[in-house]
Amino acid sequence: RTSRIFSQALKEVFRSHLDRELTKEEFVHKYWGRDIRDIFSDIGLDLDIGSFCNNVYDDHVDVLRIFPGTKDCLEALVAHRKAVITNTPEPCARQILQKGSIDGYFETVVTSDKVEKGKPDPAIVYVACRILDVEPKNAWLVGDHLFDMQAGRAAGCTVVGIGVQGDHTVQELNGLVDILRRS
Repeated sequence: RTSRIFSQALKEVFRSHLDRELTKEEFVHKYWGRDIRDIFSDIGLDLDIGSFCNNVYDDHVDVLRIFPGTKDCLEALVAHRKAVITNTPEPCARQILQKGSIDGYFETVVTSDKVEKGKPDPAIVYVACRILDVEPKNAWLVGDHLFDMQAGRAAGCTVVGIGVQGDHTVQELNGLVDILRRS
């Protein structure tokens, strides 16, 4: 999950630029899952997002742990076209995918810096569907945050929540394979 990396990186930004601590509760309730541009705007910072990814975020990417069963699930679904959609800026997202050794499983990576508004706005889903040449009504969006579910539903996708309520809900990613086989 990327929440730990993002939490640590944002805590560093709070300490160095705002001279205050970011609590875990504040992070979870106010910042996790949101577009970094909106977060920086809300806290009154005009930071270069590329610099944030290459300097601050990169210092914390070593704590990344991908969901259990991720590689097995991706191997089982290798015949399906897949995209990553994320509110994480592109340089950070690519670092995560490379660190987790899963970047080769996806046809594209669509990040919030490629659209006007990040999730829960569905624009990012539409872009991914257009690149994959699939109608949103025929696409499945898999995510672990309420914003994922909202964006997918707004776009007309079937949504699968990992630990969050979706059209289908699983507790671990490998449950996705069973759902797809039954559908």
